[in-house]
Amino acid sequence: MKIIEAKVSDSGNYNCMYLNQEEIVPAEEQFVQLTVGAFAKPSVRTIKETGEGTLLSCEVTGASPEPSVVWYDSAGRNVSVKSPEVKKQGVYHDILLKTTVISTGYYTCIVTQKELHHQMNETTFVRVQGDQRNTGFKVELGVGLGGLGLLLFMFFLACFVC
Repeated sequence: MKIIEAKVSDSGNYNCMYLNQEEIVPAEEQFVQLTVGAFAKPSVRTIKETGEGTLLSCEVTGASPEPSVVWYDSAGRNVSVKSPEVKKQGVYHDILLKTTVISTGYYTCIVTQKELHHQMNETTFVRVQGDQRNTGFKVELGVGLGGLGLLLFMFFLACFVC
C-alpha cells in the first residue's frame, strides 16, 4: 500500500480490501488506522539577560498532534519552570516554552510527538554574566603563566649556578 499527499485531516480508520484477480469478491480484508501529522521543529532563541539569569524561548509552530516541549541542561536535568503556552488552530498547535537559566552552558529544547514516534531538538550555548563557574579562560591563562614562570625561574637558577 502506498499513500501519497496525505493531509492531517485524512487521519482516521480505513478498511483495506485485497481483491482476487478473477473475482470482485475480497480475498482479504484489513483495518488500518492512519495517523498523519505535521512534524514539530523547535526554534530556539535567547530573549534577554536579566539580573535573575538568561531568558530562553523555544517555539514550535503548526505541529499536529500536540507535542510535549521541555528544556534540558547539558547534564540532562529538566530546567523548564513553567508550562508551555499552547495556541490551537484547528488540529494544529503553536507552542511557546520560556525558561530562565542561571548557569553558563548548553541548553536543549526537545519536542516529542509520541503518536508519530517523532522527536526533534535544538541546542544553544548560553553565557550567563556573573556566573562564577565561567572560569575556563582564566584557568587556562593561569596555568599558561604558571608554566612560563616556572621556565623563567629554572633559567635564572641555571644562570645563577653557572
